[in-house]
Parts: sequence; C-alpha cells; structure tokens
Amino acid sequence: MKIIFNTKIIYLLLVISLITGTEKLYAQSPLDSIEIYNPFTHAADIRRIVNNRLSILSGENKFLINKYAEQIEQAKKTKSLDEETTALIKSGDIFFKSALYNIAINYYLQALEKFEISNQPTKSAFVEIKIGRMYYFSDLVPMAKEYINRAYRTLMSTNDDELIAYANFAIGTVEENTKRAELHFKKALDIQRQIIKTKPDDFTANENLSKYLNANDKSEQALKIAEKIDDKWLIVLYQNNIGYAKAFEGKYTEAIDIFNRSLKISKAAKLKGLLKNTYVDLSVTYRLMGDWEKSARYKEIAAYIVESLYAEEFTIQTSEMKVKYDTKKKELENELLKKERLIMTESINAKTKINYLLIVSTFCALLFTIYFFVSRRKVKAANYLLDKQKEDLEILNSELKRSEENLNVAQSTASLANWEWNFNSDELTFSKEMPKIYGVDEGELKSNFRKVILEKTHPDDREQFSKYFNENFNNMQSEDREYRIIKDNKIRWIRAKRMAITDDEGIVSRVFGTLQDITESRKSEEIKIQMASQQSFTKQLLKSQEEERKRIAGELHDSLGQDILLIKNRAQLGLQGKKIDPFTIEQLTGINESTSDILNMVREISFDLRPAHLERLGLTETITALINKVSGTTAINFTGNIDNIDGQLLDDSGINFFRIIQESISNIIKHSESKNAEINIQKKEGHILVEINDDGKGFNYQSEIENSNGFGLNNILNRVNILNGKLKIDSRSSGGTNVIIKIPMDIK
Repeated sequence: MKIIFNTKIIYLLLVISLITGTEKLYAQSPLDSIEIYNPFTHAADIRRIVNNRLSILSGENKFLINKYAEQIEQAKKTKSLDEETTALIKSGDIFFKSALYNIAINYYLQALEKFEISNQPTKSAFVEIKIGRMYYFSDLVPMAKEYINRAYRTLMSTNDDELIAYANFAIGTVEENTKRAELHFKKALDIQRQIIKTKPDDFTANENLSKYLNANDKSEQALKIAEKIDDKWLIVLYQNNIGYAKAFEGKYTEAIDIFNRSLKISKAAKLKGLLKNTYVDLSVTYRLMGDWEKSARYKEIAAYIVESLYAEEFTIQTSEMKVKYDTKKKELENELLKKERLIMTESINAKTKINYLLIVSTFCALLFTIYFFVSRRKVKAANYLLDKQKEDLEILNSELKRSEENLNVAQSTASLANWEWNFNSDELTFSKEMPKIYGVDEGELKSNFRKVILEKTHPDDREQFSKYFNENFNNMQSEDREYRIIKDNKIRWIRAKRMAITDDEGIVSRVFGTLQDITESRKSEEIKIQMASQQSFTKQLLKSQEEERKRIAGELHDSLGQDILLIKNRAQLGLQGKKIDPFTIEQLTGINESTSDILNMVREISFDLRPAHLERLGLTETITALINKVSGTTAINFTGNIDNIDGQLLDDSGINFFRIIQESISNIIKHSESKNAEINIQKKEGHILVEINDDGKGFNYQSEIENSNGFGLNNILNRVNILNGKLKIDSRSSGGTNVIIKIPMDIK
C-alpha cells in the first residue's frame, strides 16, 4: 500500500510540537506524578499538583466543612448548645486530621468556652484532651501536659468507664516515666476490651480500642480494627508505625510497600499531614538503604507538603478575615447606596454613548476577526495552542506569586526566615524576613553575609555560632542551635536550624536552614518561672507563719494559760478562808474575775492563731464552730450550709482553706457594715465550691488590690493560688459582695 505524505499536515504538526515545548510528565493520575517529577527541577509542577489536588477545601472535606458551618449558624439561632458544640468539635477534627492545627484549635477552644460557661466539666475535659493531643502532635509537649493533666483529674472522678479509659490513654502519651506510661496504656486497653464486648459494632468503641492497642505496641491488631471501621487516618497512622519498624529491622522492601499503600490512601483522603509524614518515612528508609538521592527527593517533596500546609492554613484564615471584612463593607455600602444612585443617574447618558461606541467597536472587531480567521486558517491550530499555553503560564505564575506572597506573610507573622548556602558559588540566598530579623540591609547581607552575621552575633556567642555555621556539615540530620544577636542596641534570641545536602560523591554542595526570632517566647517562659518562684516563696512563707502560729498558740495555752489558771485558783482558795476582812475579799474577788476575763482572751487568741478543733474535730466542725461563734458575738446574722469536707484536703491544704474562710469572715465583720451574711461550702465534681455573700456596702476590688490596701484580700488570693484554685469577687457600692472560690480536692 502506498503512503502519501501531506507536507502541509507535517508542517503543522512540526509547528505544534515546537510550540508545546518541554514534555509534561504524567502518571496514572496527576497525584501519582508527585513521585515521578524531580523535586529539584520540577518544583512548580509539584506545588501545583499539591495545592490543586490535595486541598482540604475540596471533595468530601469541603462538603463536611460547609455542612458543619451551616449547623453552627443554625444552632446559634435556635440556641441549641449540644448541636453547636458537636459541629464545632467535628470541624476541629477535620482540620486536626489535615494537620491544620491553628484552625483546629480555634474550633476546639470555642467548644471548650461554651462547655465552661454552661458548667459542664466532663465535656470540657473531653475537649481539653483533644486540645492536648493537638499540641502533642505539634511537638508542644508542655502545653499538651497542661491540658491533659487538668482533664485527667476531672475524668478520673467520674463513674464512666469509657471516659476513665480515655483519660488513662491521654495521660500516658505525656507521661515522661516509661513504666507509668505503660501502666496507663495497659489500664486503658483492659477497660476498653470489656467495653467492646457490650458494643462490638460501635464505631467510637472500635476506634478507641484501635488507639489503645497501638499505644500498647500492638500496631498489627490496631490496623485490622482501623480497616474494619474504614478510618483512613488511623489506617495510615498505624501502617506508617509498622513500616517504620520494618525499616529499622532492615526489611526495606516490606517497609517501602507499606509506605506506598499509605501514600495512596493519604492522597485519596487528602490527609496532607500524614502524607508529609509518609514521605519523611520513605526518605529515612532510603537513607538507611544508602540511596541518598531518593532520600533527598522524598525529603524535598515532604518540604513542599509542609509549605502547602502553611499556605493553605494562611489562605483559610485570610478567607475568614475576608468574610468579616466583606460583611462590614456591605454595611458601609448600604449607607452610600443613595449617593451612588444619584451618581449612576448622572452617568447613564455618558454610558449610553459609550455603549454605542462599544457596539460599533465590537462590530469592527468582529469583521476584523472574520477577516483574520479566513486569511489565517492554516495557522489557526498553532495560534490556539499558543494562546492556551500562554494562559496556562499566566495562571501558574499567578498561583506561584500568590503562594510566595502567602509564605512571606506567614514568615513575617512568625518572625521566621529560610536561607540556602550554595557551596559551589559561595552564595547565600534568603527570604525577605532574614534581613528584618538581623536589622540589616538586604544588599549588605547578600554581598558579605559572613561578616554581617558574625558582627550581629552577641560577642559571647560568636565562637560557638561560628563553629555551628561553618563546621561539621557531614551530618545530614537537622541541627538546632539558639544564640543571641544585637539588634537596635537590644539583645534578641534566635533559634537556628540547618541541614546539609551532599552530591553523589558525598561532598557537601548546599546547606539549607531557617532562623526564627524567639525573644518574646523566651521572655514569656522567664515570666512563668518568676511567677512559679514567687508562688513557691509565698507558700513557704505562709507555711512558716502557720508553724509559728502553732508554736505561739501552744505557748499561750501550756504556759501563760496555766499560770493565769493557777492565779485564779489561788484567789478562789483565798476567798474560802474564814478570817478575811472585807477589803481582802473585795480584792480577791476582783482578781478572780480579772483572771477569768484574761483566760478567755488567751483562749480566743490561741484559737485564732491555731484552732485546736482542726486536729481533734476536723475541718468541717471547725468552720461550723467559727461561724456559730461570730454569729453569737456580732450584730451580723451569719447563716451557712456546709458539706462534710473532712479528708478532702491534706494537712497544709486544710489549714490554708480554713484561713481563707476565717479571713473572709473577718473582712465581713470589719468592713462590710452588713446585717446578713451567708457561707455555703459544697463538694462538686472533684472540687470544693465556696460561696460567701453579704448585703453590706461593697468595695472596689481592683482598687484595693492595686493600692496595696487589701492585705486581707492579698492573703486570700495567695492562699487560693497555693491551692491551685480560682477566685471571683463581685462587689458593687451599696450592692453587697459575692465571693466564689473553687478549690480542687487533693488526689490521694
């Protein structure tokens, strides 16, 4: 058969191939191209795929986020607290599993605030554990401990086995002692295994069982349950744990197969956080195999995922701010609507003339287009492809520019900069934030970066920083270092991270790193340390005062009291004599009565210094006796309702609690000018709740504290802080005073 070549067609195909330029790499799907593209030469392609195909604001996630947003708004209108908090927690869970922690915590904190306002401590503790686990996944362990420890105390006081198991699991994740952590994990698993017998098909029960199995190093069993309930996030998490263990056992092929399955699931479910972790695990596995090139490629892809997470988080937060801005803008636009209508009326005539001109111009353009189309038919396909490619390039450039702008804003907000040092060209490239951190000119830093950075470094840190910046680049692991710089004649603290990249011959070719100004965070830590030291000093001071009070009370009772009693007895013996003149009888009678008064005064002073009832009768009876005493000796009518709180506070805590009540009653007697006062003490969900009310003249609480006039108030506040409690005072002139104190019971 004879083949006839059409030269015109061949020419057209040649033009099209030249216009399309470089070839595009595609696998079975665009997401599979992430591993095929070279991350060091096709960064833009990988960024485009990650941003377009893995966005949380797409697919099922977008549907659920919008659905929960509608439920939140509807619940606010109907004032349905349960529906609103449920939607807030579910929204937070979506962003948590997507590793967008800043957005997730916003939803969790809103739910926590509503539970606290509605006085639901159990549900508050449940949300606090979610917040703690979020901080744990963000490597902010101190913050995680703070929330989880508080929630643990609350949940352990309940009778709900599921909550107790959940509390043990959570506390185990932040427990530093390995043996104690294992005991908590085992207890959680034992309880959950009993629960699952009664709820074999319950999703939450199975989900928790899989978590507790994984915590007890039973990842294979945990994975089977996660697959049973089809929880993609847990499946990937457990698979990666198993794959990581395989890699360090030297079973590299099995580990890589597991990680590839995780990649497929993470992409399909848009689990960007776990996708990043999987790429990091693959990088570690190939590094263990000695394949440095693949290790570096996967490490670089993981960096693009992290970049995308920051960018998307910033984009979502920016969108939320834009919604608020648009709402305000519409309100302003409504005010200007009348003025705009007047302006529009005046411009109608001008617009009409312009429309005529546009119609004529459009008609001429149409004639020209027809003429051009007819005369240029042969190159129509080529022009179309050129226009299409130009449009795609403009879109890509716009997306890249927007991503870079978002990254710059994010870095500026966090005082974070990234840099790269090319050893071959000895050039340092950096983001816009780096000159701002050092307080230098961008051109000066680029032209002589060694001298500028070293001069800005604090003299005491220059030697160690010089070694860190210039030596020991053979270590591929990321290295952290904190040092000081001098900026605007002030000391600033910097945290630096770096990682070296070697070529095929093992020679360092580039060094990547980041810088972050951590001055404010360090100041915050120093303030916390000072506050803790001050509280410790106050606690020791009050303890010393109580010991001295106890000693003086004992001296008054055992020494002075006995001496006065002896005088009284002798006076009474003298009065029993037969030959006593009237003058002597009068004097002895006066001595007897005076010693009785003095003895009562000594007993009252001794009681105020250290109530003997506290050790003999307990805290409840001692407080009751105090209230009865002041009610019978003052014009104020004291009433009260006191639960039995004996044994709920340890020795030092008990005396501090008594002093709080004693000082409060003393303040009412001395300053309130009230007729009635009420003292209520109740046990409530792991706490002792105290409420003290009077109908007196009231006072300005803030003014008393600031002017240092309220010594008694400061005493109460210090003791409440020592007991890890909370104090709230509501007082108004002529409106009486309400004091609420909440003290946690001692854990025995």
